[in-house]
Amino acid sequence: MQYSFSGFLTVFELSSSQGPEVGLELFNHVHYFRVLVFGGDGTVAWVLDAIERHKFESPPPIAILPLGTGNDLSRVLQWGRGFSTVDGQGGLTTLLHEINHAAVTMLDRWKVNIKSEADPNKVQSKFMMNYLGIGCDAKVAYEFHVTREINPEKFSSQFVNKLRYAKEGARDIMDRTCADLPWQVWLEVDGKDIDIPKDSEGLIVLNIGSYMGGVNLWQNDIEHDDDFSLQSMHDKMLEVVCVCGAWHLGKLQVCEICIFSIFMFECFLPWKLYQKMKHEKKVLHMHSRGISLFFPFIFFFLIC
Repeated sequence: MQYSFSGFLTVFELSSSQGPEVGLELFNHVHYFRVLVFGGDGTVAWVLDAIERHKFESPPPIAILPLGTGNDLSRVLQWGRGFSTVDGQGGLTTLLHEINHAAVTMLDRWKVNIKSEADPNKVQSKFMMNYLGIGCDAKVAYEFHVTREINPEKFSSQFVNKLRYAKEGARDIMDRTCADLPWQVWLEVDGKDIDIPKDSEGLIVLNIGSYMGGVNLWQNDIEHDDDFSLQSMHDKMLEVVCVCGAWHLGKLQVCEICIFSIFMFECFLPWKLYQKMKHEKKVLHMHSRGISLFFPFIFFFLIC
């Protein structure tokens, strides 16, 4: 669905039957334009993928009106944490003025190549821009995603979505289905094996300084802040942390400064994560940018 305003502002409604490509086609011969995405991080990633496939000579910069649950990318780009940024009379007009005069910044996007044990010659590729999780946080995200797909009418607001996310987290605290993560995977960086702490239930690879609705996993370790460089979303470097389970993630949400990440390091590309062969295979969950997957895998690595 398309709407036009004043001859210079065009609005497209995104749906399963119409993606961003239809709108981008109209701007093939426009040398300078900007895109405002109404949606969450997954919607932004959808639009970015479409822009990359379109191969613009000068790709348009993107602004965000956050309508998702966590809105982590919107937070780090300073577009706000929710729809309240345009509440009130003239709010949208003010936002459009800010977009027109906003400075352009860079964002690393990482290509994740996944090879499965069933067919090692077949590579499945995904793009990551926020973070990528393996284990307990990915399992919670997957259960949330499945429930929302079955009953979308029950996910009507950001507040309700957060409550349902918390419910899935509480269930995982009791189940502890990812308690054997250190025995199921191993991590390789620059050809070196990295030991994963024995009490880890989740491995999170960070590209931006906001996780799960505003938690800064990288800078919350006061004792060891001097040991690591400041995180940047355009330094072509990733940060990796481990968490001890859904209860750990919950504490980070409530009192971020009081909880420290038990395992932290920085890495340049490439890095690999393998599912161990000597133990019985189990399904491992992975999630990135609002998209959740689960599969047995051999490894994946990231290319900026």
